[in-house]
Amino acid sequence: MSNQTQTAQAAGPVVARAGTYYRNARYIMFAIIVTMGVWFLYDGFVKYPAENVVYDDLSAKILTMDRNPQSRDEAEFLRLSTQRKTLTKHATFSLTVQKTLGFSLPPIALGLLGLWLHKSRGVIRLENGLLTVPGHPPVPLASIDELDKGLWEKKGIATIYYSLPGKITGKVRLDDFIYEAGPVREIVKQVEAELQSQEKIIEQVKKEVSAVPVAS
Repeated sequence: MSNQTQTAQAAGPVVARAGTYYRNARYIMFAIIVTMGVWFLYDGFVKYPAENVVYDDLSAKILTMDRNPQSRDEAEFLRLSTQRKTLTKHATFSLTVQKTLGFSLPPIALGLLGLWLHKSRGVIRLENGLLTVPGHPPVPLASIDELDKGLWEKKGIATIYYSLPGKITGKVRLDDFIYEAGPVREIVKQVEAELQSQEKIIEQVKKEVSAVPVAS
């Protein structure tokens, strides 16, 4: 283990909790989707049927006046016709769509909220050379085989591949958007330092082996 990693461990555990912005943004999205569902239900059950009643009433009055053109009040006829033009006759299909969306969106919002909370559950902790991540067994830094930083610079995502006794392998995704950026970056830094230390040790061992004279 490198001196840099030992110094970091001596400073105490590194703990990354769920990102505040990530959580708050998801709560807002959840509220928006639920609000949209309530809005669709209001349109489907209250607003559109009420508008249809007004539209049908105006249409009936206009039809009655059309049948008696000689005795109708032209000013009133014009007023009713103009008022009807501002309304829309909502078809049964339109009402059904509004109701379907209204009933569907709140459960979808709950499902998405559950997914978002699951992705950001618990904490990521690095303490005494042991990395613990929700959904994974504790991983000693010495058991980490690879650190993939292909998405680190652009998206703040690093992937750790590990191998544990008993042929247990896996990969850990560290995302500095889902979890607190500062601690996640520190964890990635320590993991990288540990892997570099391991590489130096391997190179040193190779040099020592190659320097041993071969018996003739």
